Amino acid sequence: GKYKNRLNDIFSWGFGVHYSTMFFPLKQDSAKKYPDKLLHDKERFTFNNLGGEIFARINFDKRRGNIIGSYMDIGGYIDWVFLTKHYIKDKNLSGSLSKTTEVTHTGLITTHNFNHGISLKLGYKSIALVAKYRISDMFISRYAIPEFPRFMFGIEIGMIN
Repeated sequence: GKYKNRLNDIFSWGFGVHYSTMFFPLKQDSAKKYPDKLLHDKERFTFNNLGGEIFARINFDKRRGNIIGSYMDIGGYIDWVFLTKHYIKDKNLSGSLSKTTEVTHTGLITTHNFNHGISLKLGYKSIALVAKYRISDMFISRYAIPEFPRFMFGIEIGMIN
């Protein structure tokens, strides 16, 4: 959900609340260190977040009124990480009772509960390309875990155009 207040024909400001999911697949090679050195067929971390944002908007359309149009948002965000998952999938050897083994660890104790950063959105109607830079660390420093990439890219889909 978002609230936007128009300042003039070009500039607006606003705030919003959101749900987001971040996926981090781990490359399986000899350089892998976290969470262990074991190699798997598939391995990923998932972070489910509820958050808030504040933004300044530049409108590009000449038409005005109750439309979204094309725009660019520059702002900041804060996310509460309410669910963390570590997922592993391996193919079993022949002669086993199943084809694959899947394990999901939830509620990881190595991560911070909140993340914050800055964002840039380029949007047209109800679709926006989103780029975020996370300023905060995802992992608690005493665990000495390498950080996941700070840049994130995605798509935002709105319900109203």
